[in-house]
Amino acid sequence: VDVTRISIIRTFDANGDVGHVAFDPTGKFLSVFYWPDGRDGQTDLRDVETDRTLASFKGVVDAFSLDGKSVMRVSGLGMAPMGITFCRGDKVEVSAIESGQILKTFHDTVRKDCINGIEVSPDGKMLFLGAEPAKVLDVESGKLLLALRDSARVVAFDPMGTRLATGRSDGVVRLWDA
Repeated sequence: VDVTRISIIRTFDANGDVGHVAFDPTGKFLSVFYWPDGRDGQTDLRDVETDRTLASFKGVVDAFSLDGKSVMRVSGLGMAPMGITFCRGDKVEVSAIESGQILKTFHDTVRKDCINGIEVSPDGKMLFLGAEPAKVLDVESGKLLLALRDSARVVAFDPMGTRLATGRSDGVVRLWDA
Protein backbone atom coordinates (compact mmCIF):
# COMPACT_ATOMS: atom_id res chain seq x y z
CA VAL A 1 0.00 0.00 0.00
CA ASP A 2 1.36 3.36 -1.02
CA VAL A 3 0.03 5.65 1.73
CA THR A 4 0.87 8.75 -0.29
CA ARG A 5 -1.78 7.72 -2.84
CA ILE A 6 -4.70 6.87 -0.50
CA SER A 7 -7.89 8.59 -1.64
CA ILE A 8 -11.63 8.27 -1.07
CA ILE A 9 -13.31 5.99 -3.61
CA ARG A 10 -16.85 5.94 -2.23
CA THR A 11 -18.76 7.05 0.87
CA PHE A 12 -21.44 4.84 2.46
CA ASP A 13 -24.16 6.11 4.81
CA ALA A 14 -24.54 3.66 7.68
CA ASN A 15 -27.50 5.45 9.32
CA GLY A 16 -25.94 5.29 12.77
CA ASP A 17 -22.78 5.23 14.88
CA VAL A 18 -20.32 2.86 13.14
CA GLY A 19 -18.56 0.43 15.49
CA HIS A 20 -16.81 -2.04 13.14
CA VAL A 21 -16.02 -2.53 9.45
CA ALA A 22 -14.41 -5.52 7.71
CA PHE A 23 -13.92 -6.89 4.20
CA ASP A 24 -14.77 -10.48 3.32
CA PRO A 25 -11.87 -12.63 1.99
CA THR A 26 -12.87 -11.98 -1.64
CA GLY A 27 -12.94 -8.18 -1.22
CA LYS A 28 -16.45 -8.04 -2.73
CA PHE A 29 -18.38 -7.34 0.48
CA LEU A 30 -18.01 -4.88 3.32
CA SER A 31 -19.44 -5.68 6.73
CA VAL A 32 -20.61 -2.50 8.53
CA PHE A 33 -21.71 -2.77 12.17
CA TYR A 34 -23.60 0.24 13.55
CA TRP A 35 -26.15 1.37 16.11
CA PRO A 36 -29.17 2.85 14.31
CA ASP A 37 -30.96 5.53 16.34
CA GLY A 38 -29.73 4.18 19.68
CA ARG A 39 -31.24 0.72 19.11
CA ASP A 40 -29.45 -2.62 19.28
CA GLY A 41 -26.56 -2.84 16.88
CA GLN A 42 -26.83 -4.43 13.47
CA THR A 43 -24.53 -5.36 10.60
CA ASP A 44 -25.24 -4.57 6.97
CA LEU A 45 -23.34 -6.53 4.33
CA ARG A 46 -22.78 -4.27 1.36
CA ASP A 47 -21.58 -4.87 -2.15
CA VAL A 48 -18.40 -2.77 -2.41
CA GLU A 49 -18.97 -1.85 -6.07
CA THR A 50 -22.67 -0.92 -5.97
CA ASP A 51 -23.24 0.04 -2.29
CA ARG A 52 -26.25 -2.29 -2.37
CA THR A 53 -27.12 -3.81 1.01
CA LEU A 54 -27.20 -7.58 0.45
CA ALA A 55 -28.28 -8.61 3.94
CA SER A 56 -28.70 -7.24 7.45
CA PHE A 57 -28.05 -9.10 10.68
CA LYS A 58 -28.66 -8.25 14.31
CA GLY A 59 -25.33 -7.85 16.09
CA VAL A 60 -21.77 -7.99 14.78
CA VAL A 61 -20.68 -10.22 11.89
CA ASP A 62 -17.55 -11.82 13.33
CA ALA A 63 -16.20 -13.85 10.41
CA PHE A 64 -16.67 -14.68 6.74
CA SER A 65 -16.35 -18.05 5.03
CA LEU A 66 -13.30 -18.36 2.79
CA ASP A 67 -15.48 -18.40 -0.32
CA GLY A 68 -17.27 -15.19 0.74
CA LYS A 69 -20.71 -16.84 0.59
CA SER A 70 -21.56 -16.99 4.30
CA VAL A 71 -20.94 -15.15 7.56
CA MET A 72 -20.61 -16.20 11.20
CA ARG A 73 -21.85 -14.25 14.17
CA VAL A 74 -22.40 -14.74 17.88
CA SER A 75 -26.10 -14.55 18.74
CA GLY A 76 -28.72 -15.66 21.20
CA LEU A 77 -28.39 -13.59 24.36
CA GLY A 78 -27.54 -10.27 22.77
CA MET A 79 -25.14 -7.94 24.55
CA ALA A 80 -26.07 -9.08 28.05
CA PRO A 81 -23.93 -9.07 31.21
CA MET A 82 -23.55 -12.55 32.72
CA GLY A 83 -22.50 -12.14 36.35
CA ILE A 84 -19.13 -10.42 36.34
CA THR A 85 -18.28 -11.29 32.72
CA PHE A 86 -19.61 -9.64 29.60
CA CYS A 87 -21.39 -12.06 27.32
CA ARG A 88 -22.26 -11.57 23.64
CA GLY A 89 -24.34 -14.69 23.10
CA ASP A 90 -24.81 -18.42 23.58
CA LYS A 91 -24.49 -19.69 19.99
CA VAL A 92 -22.78 -19.04 16.66
CA GLU A 93 -24.95 -18.76 13.57
CA VAL A 94 -23.68 -19.27 10.02
CA SER A 95 -25.85 -17.38 7.52
CA ALA A 96 -25.85 -17.14 3.74
CA ILE A 97 -24.93 -13.65 2.55
CA GLU A 98 -27.31 -13.54 -0.41
CA SER A 99 -30.45 -14.79 1.36
CA GLY A 100 -29.71 -14.16 5.05
CA GLN A 101 -30.88 -17.75 5.72
CA ILE A 102 -29.33 -19.47 8.73
CA LEU A 103 -27.39 -22.45 7.36
CA LYS A 104 -25.94 -23.86 10.58
CA THR A 105 -25.91 -23.16 14.31
CA PHE A 106 -23.12 -24.03 16.74
CA HIS A 107 -23.93 -24.09 20.43
CA ASP A 108 -21.35 -23.85 23.19
CA THR A 109 -21.34 -27.56 24.02
CA VAL A 110 -19.18 -27.23 27.13
CA ARG A 111 -20.70 -24.42 29.18
CA LYS A 112 -23.78 -23.52 27.11
CA ASP A 113 -24.11 -19.91 28.10
CA CYS A 114 -21.44 -17.41 27.12
CA ILE A 115 -19.52 -16.84 23.87
CA ASN A 116 -17.68 -13.54 23.62
CA GLY A 117 -15.90 -13.84 20.30
CA ILE A 118 -15.14 -16.17 17.42
CA GLU A 119 -12.39 -16.64 14.87
CA VAL A 120 -12.16 -18.98 11.89
CA SER A 121 -8.81 -20.60 11.11
CA PRO A 122 -7.11 -19.44 7.90
CA ASP A 123 -7.94 -22.77 6.20
CA GLY A 124 -11.62 -22.40 7.18
CA LYS A 125 -11.71 -25.75 9.00
CA MET A 126 -11.68 -24.70 12.67
CA LEU A 127 -13.86 -22.31 14.67
CA PHE A 128 -12.34 -20.89 17.83
CA LEU A 129 -14.81 -19.79 20.54
CA GLY A 130 -13.81 -17.11 23.02
CA ALA A 131 -15.60 -18.51 26.07
CA GLU A 132 -15.01 -20.02 29.51
CA PRO A 133 -13.19 -22.26 28.74
CA ALA A 134 -12.05 -21.33 25.24
CA LYS A 135 -12.79 -24.02 22.64
CA VAL A 136 -11.94 -25.12 19.10
CA LEU A 137 -14.72 -26.70 16.99
CA ASP A 138 -14.73 -28.39 13.58
CA VAL A 139 -16.53 -26.00 11.20
CA GLU A 140 -18.27 -28.74 9.19
CA SER A 141 -19.54 -30.94 12.00
CA GLY A 142 -19.54 -28.62 15.01
CA LYS A 143 -17.64 -31.33 16.91
CA LEU A 144 -15.54 -30.13 19.83
CA LEU A 145 -11.87 -30.62 18.91
CA LEU A 146 -10.29 -29.04 21.98
CA ALA A 147 -11.28 -27.26 25.19
CA LEU A 148 -8.43 -25.12 26.51
CA ARG A 149 -7.71 -24.84 30.23
CA ASP A 150 -8.24 -21.10 30.05
CA SER A 151 -10.98 -18.59 29.34
CA ALA A 152 -10.85 -16.04 26.51
CA ARG A 153 -12.85 -12.96 25.63
CA VAL A 154 -11.18 -12.31 22.28
CA VAL A 155 -9.43 -14.77 19.99
CA ALA A 156 -7.30 -14.74 16.83
CA PHE A 157 -5.42 -17.17 14.58
CA ASP A 158 -2.16 -16.11 12.98
CA PRO A 159 -2.27 -16.02 9.14
CA MET A 160 -0.59 -19.45 8.88
CA GLY A 161 -3.00 -21.10 11.34
CA THR A 162 -0.16 -22.31 13.55
CA ARG A 163 -0.75 -20.09 16.58
CA LEU A 164 -3.71 -18.79 18.54
CA ALA A 165 -3.88 -15.63 20.60
CA THR A 166 -6.38 -15.22 23.42
CA GLY A 167 -7.22 -12.16 25.50
CA ARG A 168 -9.04 -12.18 28.83
CA SER A 169 -10.97 -9.56 30.77
CA ASP A 170 -8.23 -9.45 33.43
CA GLY A 171 -5.70 -8.15 30.88
CA VAL A 172 -3.90 -11.47 30.24
CA VAL A 173 -2.97 -12.24 26.62
CA ARG A 174 -1.70 -15.71 25.78
CA LEU A 175 -0.15 -17.20 22.62
CA TRP A 176 -0.81 -20.90 21.93
CA ASP A 177 0.68 -23.39 19.46
CA ALA A 178 -2.12 -24.63 17.21
